[in-house]
Parts: sequence; structure tokens; C-alpha cells
Amino acid sequence: MAYQDVGPACEINNTRFGVAFGRRGTRGFERYFRVWTTNPLYGPNEICNAAGLPAPYEPYFLNGGVDSDATCVMVELSARLDPQSEEDNRYIWIVTAKYSNDVPDEGIPSQTFIGNVETGSQSQPWLEPAMIRYESEVLQRAEPNDLNGDPYVNSANQPFSPPFTMERARRILVITRNQRTFDFNAVDAYSFATNSDIFTPPGSSASVAPGEAQCFPIHGEHAQRGSVEFWKVSYRIRIGVKISVWNDAGTVLTLQRESFRPVRVLDAGMGRSIPAPLPGAGLPVPIFVGGFPISQPVCLNGFGQPAVPPFKPKYRQFSPYPAMPFTALINNGIG
Repeated sequence: MAYQDVGPACEINNTRFGVAFGRRGTRGFERYFRVWTTNPLYGPNEICNAAGLPAPYEPYFLNGGVDSDATCVMVELSARLDPQSEEDNRYIWIVTAKYSNDVPDEGIPSQTFIGNVETGSQSQPWLEPAMIRYESEVLQRAEPNDLNGDPYVNSANQPFSPPFTMERARRILVITRNQRTFDFNAVDAYSFATNSDIFTPPGSSASVAPGEAQCFPIHGEHAQRGSVEFWKVSYRIRIGVKISVWNDAGTVLTLQRESFRPVRVLDAGMGRSIPAPLPGAGLPVPIFVGGFPISQPVCLNGFGQPAVPPFKPKYRQFSPYPAMPFTALINNGIG
């Protein structure tokens, strides 16, 4: 049965691809395609505009692998095979797409053409590079302990009420990019989510461990350039400040980023738990001193009992926020 032509049809050959690396950090990739048609009048212009072929300066990807810095710099036709039989009446073109991270010094051109068809960032705004900047978030923070690991308690070993606060500043990574679509389900999933993976913020040499960054709600603005509709999407990711933290045994003090997942809260209260094997073990009861219940929280020892000085602070850990991967979010956005 002969093929029915509905325009040039593109087939990706995922079994063939090429990679090249240069001494000065240049990278090159090649992807191969077969484009077929039953129309003998179709030439290079129609073939190169077949749906499925990469557009000029479109980022490289293959089988889940992505290199957003390497963009398509050439689409090359290498051969045309004529129909082989009445059943296979296709004209098959072999197409090679070449990618490189060596783009012009002035950046990606705003207007490019395949044949007589305009493309590039004017007609494909999502090809424009993302805008990246850093801001600072100043906050009044109630730290559980100081840089020496000592808890913020008064001379009676009670946490201050209200808590003692001090000014701290968190770094905010802001990424704004143009996207074809805006995925509302993904936006909901990422709102106040923490990172489940290790990632390195743009321009930084220090990686961020899982749970040490949090994504603010994502903002999207619908825009139009000529007849082309797209979205301007802004991502704001805050990165935890460095704080001094004791290990669970209270023997080692380390300087590390604050964690948004899990959140650590000083173990303190005005009650204690009934110890085993007494009746009602585990139930809370008021802490009495001199025959009277206390009226202010005291530090607890991690087992529901008042901490006995000298002591290291104990923490309770909670996970109020979901975890999502941030690497793909930062490199390519969602949508």
C-alpha cells in the first residue's frame, strides 16, 4: 500500500548521534533525522521546515539529555533517496542537525530564516536566554542557638518569650525566561517546595544540598509578539543561610545551611511526658517546680523531660513542605 503524503514527515533516528569537545570548552552535538514525502516537488526549503526538525538556536536534547548552552547552528541535507517501489513511494531525505555552544558574541540573533521562513527569537521568544539575577531577603529570625552552639535561653534555662530574634539575609535566585506554555499543575506542585536534588546555583561554585532551598510561588505573564503567543515566567528560589548546628548526640558543632526540609525546632515546653513503666507512659503532664506548675517553657532533653544544665539544645524535626527536583527547573523551567 502506497504512502499518503500530508506534508514532509520527520522521523528521529535516536540510534545515531555525535558528540565533540574542544580544548577551550566548546561542545558540539549532532542529531540525525529522516524526512520523507511523496511529493517530488518538495525541495530543501520544504524539507528543512518539516515539523519535528529543530529550529535555529534551539537547545540540544536527546533521550532525556539536555545541554541548554548548546544550540542548533545548522540543519544540513546530505542525501535524497528516490522511491524504491510502488508500495514505498517515498522520497527520503537524510537530515543532520548540528549543535554548538559557540554562539555569536552578540548572542542569539533575533531574526533567522530557514529558506524564506522567519524563525529565531523574534518568532520564537522562548529561544532567548533566561535573565538571571540575585536579590537578598532580609528577615528577623529566631535562631535556636548562636554561632558557638549555645541555646538562646535566660539564666534560668528558659527560652526567651517572645523569642530573641536577629537580622539575617538569605540569597534569592531570580530566573525570568520566555516559555511556550505555562503548566499550572507544575506551578502548584512547586509552590514553597524544597529541592529534592543537589544543584549548583548559576554563577556559584558551591552546591546546595537537598532541603536547603525553597521555591516561592511561580509567576507567569501571558505575552504576545506579533502573532506569537508565549509566557514570561519568573522563578524565585531562596537559599538557606549558614547556621551552627549540633548533631543529634550534642557532641559535634558544624556550620551548615539552614534546612527547609526538615525544619528544626528547639525542643521546649511547659510539660513533660510520663516515663515508662508508669501508668499513662508517654502522656503529657505539667512540669511542677516547688509544688506549682511552671508558667514559661523550659528546654527539654529530647525525651520529653526537662533538660538538666549544662546541656546541648535538642531539636524536633518536621517536614511541612514537599520536595521537587530543582535542576531541571533552573536549567529549563517548567511548562
